Amino acid sequence: MRKSVIVTLIIIGGALIGLAVAYNPYMKEKFKNLGFANNAKQEAEDLQKAKDLLYNGKPDEALSIIHRHTGEIEKQTEVGQQWMALLIKANVETLNKQQLLLLWEHSPQAFKDNEVASLMVADGLIAGARGKDYQKLREPWKGHETKPEAWFVLDADELLLDGKRKEAIDFLNSHSFQGKADTDRLIRLALLNVLEQPKIAWDYLTLAYTKDPENPDIRSFRAKILETVGKNNLALSEYVAAVQVAPNNIYLKDQLAEFYLRHKQYQSALQVWTENLNAPSIDFIWLKALFWNKMITPVKYDWQAAKIPDGQLKPLVEYILHLPQGQFWDKAAFEKISNGSQYTKTQQATFWLRLLSALKNQNDKEALNLLQYNPFAPVSWDPQLETALRRILQYRVHGSFDTASVSNPLEAHPNDDTQSQAEKNTPPFFAQLQELATSTQPGQSLRIPEDLQSVLTSPEAFTAAFLAAGWAEAAIELHNATVFPSTFPDWVALDYVKALRQNSGNADALDFAHAQKQTPEMVLLIGELDIASNNTDAALTDLAELAKTDTDIGAKAAWMISLIYIDKTKYDEAKEVILNQPRLSKEVLGQETLARIALLEGDVEEADSMYSAIVKDSSEAKSYLARKAFQNKNWKKAKELTEDLLKQYPNNALLRENLKKIEEQQKGE
Repeated sequence: MRKSVIVTLIIIGGALIGLAVAYNPYMKEKFKNLGFANNAKQEAEDLQKAKDLLYNGKPDEALSIIHRHTGEIEKQTEVGQQWMALLIKANVETLNKQQLLLLWEHSPQAFKDNEVASLMVADGLIAGARGKDYQKLREPWKGHETKPEAWFVLDADELLLDGKRKEAIDFLNSHSFQGKADTDRLIRLALLNVLEQPKIAWDYLTLAYTKDPENPDIRSFRAKILETVGKNNLALSEYVAAVQVAPNNIYLKDQLAEFYLRHKQYQSALQVWTENLNAPSIDFIWLKALFWNKMITPVKYDWQAAKIPDGQLKPLVEYILHLPQGQFWDKAAFEKISNGSQYTKTQQATFWLRLLSALKNQNDKEALNLLQYNPFAPVSWDPQLETALRRILQYRVHGSFDTASVSNPLEAHPNDDTQSQAEKNTPPFFAQLQELATSTQPGQSLRIPEDLQSVLTSPEAFTAAFLAAGWAEAAIELHNATVFPSTFPDWVALDYVKALRQNSGNADALDFAHAQKQTPEMVLLIGELDIASNNTDAALTDLAELAKTDTDIGAKAAWMISLIYIDKTKYDEAKEVILNQPRLSKEVLGQETLARIALLEGDVEEADSMYSAIVKDSSEAKSYLARKAFQNKNWKKAKELTEDLLKQYPNNALLRENLKKIEEQQKGE
């Protein structure tokens, strides 16, 4: 079984699922002579030490020694060939498929006795749609395979590369293997059916799981199927499980991050990538972490001190790393990158950086042109944001929302308006633009609400768009005004304050918030910032009048005040605030807080009564009563309540552990 994630290079109905990683057919970076030992004795000692480190499972330490002898590898001496063999082995152990590809391109003969390394290179060649190179690697191994099951699946992948889907399926069904060896074949058959027949695909994966329950690839592809059919919570559980099974597999971690990205959980995606920047890392992990660091939240990482991994993307990573704060693109510096134009065709990050640069420089026509001819439109990281930006720019440049004339011919879909799934999560700002674009007939005069008109004609229009999309740092970098115009929709200032809070801290967010129009929502947000800054006295002052209003915001303000009083152990004042608020006292939130106060006051009977009254609608009540039932050995009730909680929070590991303990106790009786 290959250690790396099996390349998702499945053709369904003639189309590729996922993007194959493109590898350069020639070596981009020559070996650099970093210096080598002064004498044969020292070299022999280093050679043995590197072997021992590899034997003891320390490939990173071995690599640090091997890299000191790249001069011998470059010369291809007899000793150099030994170092090359160790270098290949170390990269196999660190799952560095990209480095293995570069090594194979430099010295294919060095792989003739290493089948595992050859399989990893073969996997990369298939991923890069390099069928001829795959045949070049494959031919010497025919009839000499010790892992025929792995080559079998790669041979099927080559058929898929040639567009021979039926032949690939027939080939996969022509032979099976015993036990775990059959896993890859079953996974491939599952993926070939994932869109057209997901139930059959799931059956293949189930069979594979029974043969190899510890295989992370199975969990990974189960996740893909679940995500395809909209079972996102279950899909996340499978992605996480795959990483847990193979914690050193950086490709599985990247899949988890990409899942978060697709579902706009940007902070979680960025966290996964950032946690994997240190060696052994891969250049594409650095590119993703660095790009989203500029778009979402600057991460605390010493970019300058760390070593960028070798690979095709290293020059692009270095370029982005050296862009000054607040600058998205430097045309002159980019043109100095050798063969840099390839990145504008293969790396979506370059498109967004160029687009943001045009928007920041208020070059609307250039931005509109970039959007019209975006080669990454079919796989856009945010198609809703792209559509919204096109509409804003079309209105600013041409005075209409008719984007037909500037629609991207490369888009995989004719119009985002037809995407029902996307519509479910459309930000209100984008939905408003969509309504204007679809309801206005050609030649009909536009009827634009005053607050929307104010935004669209302002330099802050793009700040608003990126705020709506959740690209917080990009929005901050595009922003210029000290105070948003009072004619703007209220959400713009609110979302900007939240972005500042996320990326710059409470102090900057508070300063900006106090300067804006003081709507009830803004006052509530200021109160939250006061509390987060441990300035509870200021929060009490800010929220006092708001808490008296018979509104949802008033109820939230009163609840926040009650929490302050609870923290100060002023329980009577906390209860008074809740009971005097018309809405809060009747809401579950208010009842939960009153029950909590009863517990703090030692009135367990009152707390039990209050939690029991709201248990149907309160997860807090379920949790409390489940814990009490467990203590009283009422296993049936404890299990029912815990199962109810798991329906709400399917990925909660603590709840799953609690349920396991309850079931163990039941069995023990």
